[in-house]
Amino acid sequence: MPRKRSAIGVSTPAARRMAARAARGQSSRTLENPQQSQARLQSDRLRHRVQRASENPQQSQARLQSDRLRHRVQRASENPQQSQARLQSDRLHHRVQRASETPQQSQTRQEAYQLRYFRQRASTWADMLNAAFHYNPALNYEQLLFFRLAIWINNVNIV
Repeated sequence: MPRKRSAIGVSTPAARRMAARAARGQSSRTLENPQQSQARLQSDRLRHRVQRASENPQQSQARLQSDRLRHRVQRASENPQQSQARLQSDRLHHRVQRASETPQQSQTRQEAYQLRYFRQRASTWADMLNAAFHYNPALNYEQLLFFRLAIWINNVNIV
């Protein structure tokens, strides 16, 4: 039988072990030289890519949901000054990342952003249209369409 998860903030033996392991990792990271740090980060990125590639959609959703909740809990305890400091740090990090990109990486990132943007907008428009359209059997939609087209054609100035 799986063990019950504890509430947030309650210390369990597993949580204490993870905290101790993280503390040991932090102290060892301060002793790393830049090459060791880069090698460790690169291996971490590769390990995460492999793990995420092997996830099914439900596992991915669960992981993302867990990350969102963790960030919400963490940010809820911030005061306004801490929040501003975090945002400034994030902005600086993003500027540095973008400044170090090659033109091809920049284009790939922008295309991915545009694709996400248009997918979100398309689903929003589809939801709005589906929600806004109610079929009325008393209307002759074909006749209404031709009437609207005729008005549109008469208002268009063809040169």
